[in-house]
Amino acid sequence: MLRRYNSNDELVLDLLERVEKLDHTIIFCPNIEIVDQVTELINFYAGDENTAIPFHSKIDEADDSVLAKYNSGQSKVIVAVGKLNEGIDMPQTNNVIFWRETESPTIFQQQFGR
Repeated sequence: MLRRYNSNDELVLDLLERVEKLDHTIIFCPNIEIVDQVTELINFYAGDENTAIPFHSKIDEADDSVLAKYNSGQSKVIVAVGKLNEGIDMPQTNNVIFWRETESPTIFQQQFGR
C-alpha cells in the first residue's frame, strides 16, 4: 500500500503502529537533518530517549559506541543516511526501512541483502 505522509511525525506514528517490534531496525533517511528529526520523534513517541540512535558523520559518538548500543539492544533502532552502506555486517537486523529513494541496485543490495 502506498501512502503519502504530510510530515515526519505522521510517518513515525504510522511506523510505530505497524512495526510491533522495532528491535534491531535500521532506517535509511535522505539526509542528516531528517536522521536527527526521525530519531528524536521515535524516541519521543516511544517514551524512551534510547530507543533510536542517529548514525551519521556529525554525531559525537564513535561508530563503535553506536554499533555496540545497537548490538546489545540498548538502542533498538539505528537511523542513518549512508554510513551503513557497506563494510558493516549486522545479521541481527530484523527490519530495514528505506525512508529515502535508493535507485542503485548495488546500494540497495548492500543495505538490505544478507
